Amino acid sequence: MSANKCEHGQKVKVEKTVALTLKLRPIRQPWHTVCYMDKHRRESCLRMLSVSNRRLLVL
Repeated sequence: MSANKCEHGQKVKVEKTVALTLKLRPIRQPWHTVCYMDKHRRESCLRMLSVSNRRLLVL
C-alpha cells in the first residue's frame, strides 16, 4: 500500500469527522479552527469557513 493512499484516506476521514462535528454543533461564528493529531503525532490545525452550514472551505 502506498503512503499517498494512506494519507489521502486519513485526510478524508478527518474531513468527514470535522463535517459531522460542525453539523451537530450550532454554529455561532463563521470561522472554525479544528485541531487533530497527524501521523507524526504533532497537532495539526485546519481553519475552516462554514458555508451555509453544509459546505466547508478549508483554508
